[in-house]
Amino acid sequence: IQNSSNDTQMFCVGDDWQSIFRFAGSDINVMKDFGDYFSVFERSDLTVTFRSEEKITKHATHFILQNDNQIPKDVSSVRTEEGPSMVVCFEGKNKESLLVDIITEITENTGVTEVPNILILGRYNLKNYNEDYKAIFAKIRRKFPQISLDYKTVHRSKGLEADYVIILEVISGFLGFPNEMADDHVLNMVLAKREKFPNAEERRLFYVALTRAKKKVF
Repeated sequence: IQNSSNDTQMFCVGDDWQSIFRFAGSDINVMKDFGDYFSVFERSDLTVTFRSEEKITKHATHFILQNDNQIPKDVSSVRTEEGPSMVVCFEGKNKESLLVDIITEITENTGVTEVPNILILGRYNLKNYNEDYKAIFAKIRRKFPQISLDYKTVHRSKGLEADYVIILEVISGFLGFPNEMADDHVLNMVLAKREKFPNAEERRLFYVALTRAKKKVF
């Protein structure tokens, strides 16, 4: 393309904070070291988010920038909500009752005419968890027929949004964050070089999970 015209220009869009597909061949270094590949360039940052409210945006930005290798950006939000927007829920013996408590809190703080949109996110597909979440979600839908409830893996949630997000099993052995299972040695031979910062991609994956929420994340 460059050889076909002297004034050829290329315009690229991406977000290194959400680079979560190394296992599928993605290489974050193409974005981080753009000038090494394509010489002189200009970068324009999109620093305003119209999705996550201000406190979620602030905490998620602080979290992702603990890795100095991420491209620094000062992100702000046009959305503000009263009260806390990030809630840590300590698991009891019964996951169903915990989810019911969370959704009850959501519905009690929702307007009469508003249909709460809730996205439940997990690190893996439902079949990987010991709990029968499918049965639990079915019970919850019957108990709260007025809500919109959906489940996605965090990878599949990229690009989506919901009023409220519940992240499952955040600290739960190999099923939670971060996933520290070793990569296949043969697969590693064809993947992009692993980053030196500990759990760099898992950190970005958790950032994606946090920022799916518009109002509040549990």
